[in-house]
Amino acid sequence: MTNPDYDWRLSVRGTGEALVLVPGMDGTGQLFYRQVPSLSQSFRTATYALRNDARTMDVLVDDLGRVIDSVAPDTRRAVVIGESFGGALAMTFALARPGQVTALVVLNSFPHFAPQFRLRLARYGLALLPWGAMSLIRRATAFRLHSAHTHREEIRRFMELTAAASRDGAGQADRSGADNEVAFSWHLAIW
Repeated sequence: MTNPDYDWRLSVRGTGEALVLVPGMDGTGQLFYRQVPSLSQSFRTATYALRNDARTMDVLVDDLGRVIDSVAPDTRRAVVIGESFGGALAMTFALARPGQVTALVVLNSFPHFAPQFRLRLARYGLALLPWGAMSLIRRATAFRLHSAHTHREEIRRFMELTAAASRDGAGQADRSGADNEVAFSWHLAIW
């Protein structure tokens, strides 16, 4: 059973055809801060937060359906853009509910994470690691997430936005994806 008090922190900007940005790593949608202003000039652009307590991908698919219904109450359809784990969720959603997707864009994602041993090892390592150390690990390995051309201010903003990620939120991607052969790449999430 999922939390009935789930706060999806839905944010909608702009007018036009509905477009939903499905968050990845941090699960909040805040990492789309650079894209929302531009997309909102042509689309009714929505961001939302993934729930931390989803045990299956079906729960996250249902949540995305409710977001689309809310953003596009007349058509109940939207352009769906997913990044990282959000891309895996967007693909799963499009397969489950093709009638609600006018277009699908998947960025930096994966349909399946094959090395299950590495995934399990990372999951156990994450469980053993004091969560407070994650900010140090992110800082020490940020160069692997960003190109050499990324401005320092953008890296600082990324670090600020991902600092609020919880152990439960990071782990929910693994738990919910396992049921649908879509597992979160801990390598990407942590490093």
